[in-house]
Amino acid sequence: MARPRNSVETQPVTIRTTPWVVEALDVLATTGRFGKNAAEVAEELLRAKLRDVEREGWMEKAPRRRRRS
Repeated sequence: MARPRNSVETQPVTIRTTPWVVEALDVLATTGRFGKNAAEVAEELLRAKLRDVEREGWMEKAPRRRRRS
């Protein structure tokens, strides 16, 4: 069964990183806790860290997510 369309607007971001980071993301993906693949895991971890940064006062207020129309 196909997954439903994401209701939140998304944009692509490309990063270059070390083999260790890629392997760590792949290992975490096998647990399914943070996502089903390296990209989903990276997004979830980045989102969590951005919440921490906002809470610690490094960013005045994080932008809110916009829904697709």
